[in-house]
Amino acid sequence: MKRVLALLLTMTIACLAQAVPNTHDAESQFYRDSLKAIQNADDTYRDYDDFYQKLVKQEKMLPTIWENIVGCAAGAFIIGFGTYGAINSESIHESYESSTINSRTISSTAIAFQIIGTTLIAYNTYAIIRDAPRSRRTHNYKRIYEIYKQRRNEQIKIDFVPTFGLDNSSAGINLLLRL
Repeated sequence: MKRVLALLLTMTIACLAQAVPNTHDAESQFYRDSLKAIQNADDTYRDYDDFYQKLVKQEKMLPTIWENIVGCAAGAFIIGFGTYGAINSESIHESYESSTINSRTISSTAIAFQIIGTTLIAYNTYAIIRDAPRSRRTHNYKRIYEIYKQRRNEQIKIDFVPTFGLDNSSAGINLLLRL
């Protein structure tokens, strides 16, 4: 029974892992978006800060994979608890001889815990695989917004440069504009 459950879990994870989208598409989308951010930064008539801030906020509001990692850990704990109950059902029954609990009840409860834990791990693994591209997209939007802000700040630089003229013994400050 345990081998069958392990085989089913392995097959489920292998099938779900094949559903991960191609990473090259995400990279090309990032480069397209970053080029668009550079073009938007060069547009001096409009400010796109709100646009990029809304993109980042919308992606942050979506669920993250950390909740699913905690779900996988809880599922593993429940499976461990069920496995302990299945292995030690006889000793647990002997310690409670006066009660009406028999070893079959303990074994069936342990199997139920293992099934519940396996279901938790399977669903949370699926959710991690499903939400991983979204997490990557959030990170990309943050990077694109940083590219936009950096390019926007680089457009016009005003520098005060001290100058010294040795031929006519003069000193001063020049205003230097960099576009």
